Amino acid sequence: MTPTNGEGAEPPHIVVLDGGFSTQLSCHVGHVIDGDPLWSARFLYTHPEEVVNTHLDFLRAGADLIITNTYQASVEGFVEHLGITAEESFELIVRAVELAKRARSAYLEEYQDYLQNGKMTSGYLKDRIPLIVGSVGPYGAHLHDGSEYDGSYADTTLLRDPYPYFFDNQSIAHGESFQKVAKKCWETNPDQLVAVGVNCCAPSFVSNLVKGFNDDRPHDPIPLIVYPNSGEKYNPQIGWIDRDKCEAVEVFVQEWLELGVRYVGGCCRTYAADVSRIRNQVHCWRDRWRFQAKYPYAQNNNAE
Repeated sequence: MTPTNGEGAEPPHIVVLDGGFSTQLSCHVGHVIDGDPLWSARFLYTHPEEVVNTHLDFLRAGADLIITNTYQASVEGFVEHLGITAEESFELIVRAVELAKRARSAYLEEYQDYLQNGKMTSGYLKDRIPLIVGSVGPYGAHLHDGSEYDGSYADTTLLRDPYPYFFDNQSIAHGESFQKVAKKCWETNPDQLVAVGVNCCAPSFVSNLVKGFNDDRPHDPIPLIVYPNSGEKYNPQIGWIDRDKCEAVEVFVQEWLELGVRYVGGCCRTYAADVSRIRNQVHCWRDRWRFQAKYPYAQNNNAE
């Protein structure tokens, strides 16, 4: 992107999201929690303090918002796998929000101490108040068979003939163009949406998915959000594989920002440490943006 020229010009606001909740939670509970039919939602019931601490990890790493631990939460799932009533199950979902609020309050108290002690006197993080966002998983998450990754549960749910599934870096699993679908979602009710984008795909897919997304809307771009996983592949039988073949999420961040992404974080298999590195890349990009705005000819002269 081309910065607006001028010494006082400010780069676009970038929102850093949190990382993979179950991944970071495993650091607090001492074991991998993949394979549980409730996934990380079980820990709302069994380990609420660890849930708070996981949210805190992401806030301390520089996340501008945290997402409630409710991706795989459902009244039916809690009744079946925790043996509690439907009313208690609903209250447990409410508790997820309360735990996130507790984490934010603790974080803000910590940062007040930093400000009062003179440890943070200026900068992007000084005046921010992190947001809390509700996580609502798709129907397939409740089935606990990995079908939310390809939407194949629709064959059973709708009693239809099987569809071919598409696994490229341009289409959604059903085969339609990602960009056309995302734009249609936005145009249907833009007042109800903050951004559109991609979730839990390999980082290497993201650039091709969002490249040129707003070429036809230069003066009114649609905000883009990306929340990729670590790049590992998920096998429902054995879990995540091929980590050694993946490039780290932060490697791609500045490229995504150049392509117009304004919300960025990490999904499955990303830790608070990854969020910290994402935040650092955002800082670097913003600094570079300011430099190019102040010295618009510097880059061209260096190229010559």
